[in-house]
Amino acid sequence: MKKTILLGIAMLCTQLSFGQYIPASAPENFYHSIVPSSCSYNDVGTDTRDASGSSIFGYGSANYLNYLNVTVNSCRDVTLLAPTFNWQSSAGTSGTLALPNDAEDPDVVLVSPMTSNAVWAIVVYYSASLGGYGMSYSQFMPGPWNFPGMSVPTLIYPYTPSPGYEPHINIDSDNMGHYAVVMQDIGSILSMTQTVTGVPPAPANPLWFSGLIEPDVAYNGNSSHEVTVIGLTNSRNYYRTMTRDYAGTVWYSVYNSAFLPELYQPRIATPSSGLTNDYAITVGRKYPVGVNVHFDILFQVNEGALNVANDGSMAGYPAGINVNNNNIFPCLTYAYTGVGTNEQISMGWYTDAIAGAPNQANTFIGLDVSPVPPYTCSTPGSYMDITNMWQQNNESVMAISGRYSNWSKSAAFTYSNAATPSYASRLIWKIQNTGTTNWKPTGVQNVVSAPNAIDVVPNPASDKVNINIADIKNAYDYEIYNQLGQLMQKGMLQQQSNSIDISNWASGVYIMKMSNTATHDMTTVQFVKQ
Repeated sequence: MKKTILLGIAMLCTQLSFGQYIPASAPENFYHSIVPSSCSYNDVGTDTRDASGSSIFGYGSANYLNYLNVTVNSCRDVTLLAPTFNWQSSAGTSGTLALPNDAEDPDVVLVSPMTSNAVWAIVVYYSASLGGYGMSYSQFMPGPWNFPGMSVPTLIYPYTPSPGYEPHINIDSDNMGHYAVVMQDIGSILSMTQTVTGVPPAPANPLWFSGLIEPDVAYNGNSSHEVTVIGLTNSRNYYRTMTRDYAGTVWYSVYNSAFLPELYQPRIATPSSGLTNDYAITVGRKYPVGVNVHFDILFQVNEGALNVANDGSMAGYPAGINVNNNNIFPCLTYAYTGVGTNEQISMGWYTDAIAGAPNQANTFIGLDVSPVPPYTCSTPGSYMDITNMWQQNNESVMAISGRYSNWSKSAAFTYSNAATPSYASRLIWKIQNTGTTNWKPTGVQNVVSAPNAIDVVPNPASDKVNINIADIKNAYDYEIYNQLGQLMQKGMLQQQSNSIDISNWASGVYIMKMSNTATHDMTTVQFVKQ
């Protein structure tokens, strides 16, 4: 591939020097209330995949219908009294399952083996009662379109934390049934890999990288099944990336950063396919150490052979990220459809008192950057508010997924809602529709509305279905997909009762995605053609 990288990106994003905050509208989905005292940092993981009619998304893509989102968090659910695994599919189904009661720092991926159409969710975490790092898994079931439950926890590596080596584990997968895990060990980080052909086995092929902390991992989009690992030095003054092959017989250093004071939360992402050695990095930095510190989000892109790192002072770099703000919990995903130069890096972070938003005390921010000339940004001159919850977000942690989905990206995070009398925290997924580049559609919506009551009758149906919308103040755009994710029909619903002819359609399950044309709220319904 081509590219001059971050210098070019920085020139394009010059308008972000005093980045303006722009609130935006839904879609957002609110999930269960959770007990805030049980929440901890590093407590959110998420993954998203879809069918799209393209093999790059994996052999089990047909079982996703159009998309499947999963997320995990270590906050205790009021009902389940345990950390939770959450999921949502375009079949109109969603749910929440319990993880071990003491699960910490969970992460999750969706794995589709090359040998079958199965779709597995694998969750990894640290559990003191288990005696170290563990994993659980569940298979997505076509028909009911759900996860029936998580497996009994399996110990994958015994671990007893010590000061400076707190539990930390992350997981990533490719589209050919492989997954990789990285874990914090005493004085080093440990990487392991595995191939899923049936029930997911525990990871194997251990390889240690000494003197590093806080690891993250990303599967490279090449036929060698290599993974790239990032970690911080114990001094937190450097970050380092390493690449290993699947079997663990080869490893080499890719990049050692310049001296950068007090780093934390390194994150790495690779494209889904085609770009065999590319990756992107975000890492947080406290600078200078001491009083009146800055909290920066640093950004690096590797384009195969060339590395460009930013220390926060490069001319033209988005200085709005570096102006004494509380910018922490960076995360990113790197999407590539395998067609031409269609690449996009999505970044996210928590910030406090962002420039240009005097009434926005704190929020979660998203920004899209193209690593391809002419290096366009999603919203030049502005940062998009991911949560859209004015002055209600306390420090928390977030994650982004979307590498194996051209349905764009999802952001998952925990936050504290100060406006809620009980100070309950909630987990939110933000899901963005296909065909747009911004984090949210344009417009302002300070309060996310509850979904409108929508009924599909009769269900099952033979000749036609009636879509009844209780309160149709605004029209709805709709798309209907079959079980293979193929678009059957699209249009607009403008009445309380709307009839759709399905007499010539094949028997089976159909999914209707609806978007309110004014508020951009989204909902999904399902019906059966007899």
